[in-house]
Amino acid sequence: MTQASQFEIHMFMAVARVARAGRFPLGEHHPMLVLVRQHAGSDHDFDAAELAVLRGGWTEIDFTKAGTLPPEAAEQTDEPFASCYAEALRDGSSLMVYDTIVEPKPAEKKPQSPEHPH
Repeated sequence: MTQASQFEIHMFMAVARVARAGRFPLGEHHPMLVLVRQHAGSDHDFDAAELAVLRGGWTEIDFTKAGTLPPEAAEQTDEPFASCYAEALRDGSSLMVYDTIVEPKPAEKKPQSPEHPH
């Protein structure tokens, strides 16, 4: 088995808040694709995906979907996907952040107890 075939790229869809100003202003929420290199046949590693997003300067991460990219995804030449895929293979992860600003997912309301209504 070659080294390349020992790995596959898992893709996570997420929305996160800018925690470190740069390309986007602090506090904005943006959708993104998180590409993570994992051993072939492994389960989606949400911890590795979260770490990649945090290292990229984001917080309040809401993962919405995950999947494993087929091997032919490596043949994709459209940018910025091709560069992100190559970066994930080389460095272990990559973020592809969309310019679109989105509203964060509303916080879940906790049921009130009858003894302590607010």
